[in-house]
Amino acid sequence: MELRDILRQIHHWKIIRYLTYKIWEKRYSVKIGKNNYIDYNCRFEGNNCIGDNCCLINCKLGRLSYVSDCVSLRHTVIGRYSSIGPYVKVFAGNHPTRTYVATHPAFYSTRKFKGVGFAKENIFEELTYTDSSKEWFVEIGNDVWIGGGASIVNGCVIGDGAVVAAGAVVTENVQPYTIVGGVPAKPIRKRFSEEQIEQLLKIKWWNRDEVWLEQHVEEFRNIDIFLDNQGR
Repeated sequence: MELRDILRQIHHWKIIRYLTYKIWEKRYSVKIGKNNYIDYNCRFEGNNCIGDNCCLINCKLGRLSYVSDCVSLRHTVIGRYSSIGPYVKVFAGNHPTRTYVATHPAFYSTRKFKGVGFAKENIFEELTYTDSSKEWFVEIGNDVWIGGGASIVNGCVIGDGAVVAAGAVVTENVQPYTIVGGVPAKPIRKRFSEEQIEQLLKIKWWNRDEVWLEQHVEEFRNIDIFLDNQGR
């Protein structure tokens, strides 16, 4: 293929990507920043926002969830009303650290990294998924806040209402309404009491329509007032 044909093909794909972004913006009210790579398998529930210099591959964003600048997500599903800070990354790929002599995939994978491989069969699971259909590396719940610079390892589920501190490295599941931080991330405290968390998980306010949310917005300022008024 000649250079001019390659350049023409690149130009062609740029046009397709531009038109795809415009369709998302018009159909789902998605605001997309500059210099992003968002593949065509991504799905948006509506009113989402993507910052600048992001890479999203096979991701799904729930209503009003947003992604800040310089975020890299792969095979990640995000619930509703979740906030993803800048420079957050999802890492995919595992390497053996026990028993195996070498950590390089050439010795346990048939994928032939850079065209070279010695393994006759796949004997180590390189990727960890959160679902049986093997679509998602990471699942992020509803009303989750992930601070800037946090990293999430494949196979992790972050529960509803959880908070991941800036710079944390998440290597295991995060329970609902739990604040975690550190390297590796460990629980710091619960946002509310166990009884309050149980009630919130039953109410699932993120599934309510906009009319209901507007009627109850002032109650969101205080957990006690919010829960006391749920019978109305």
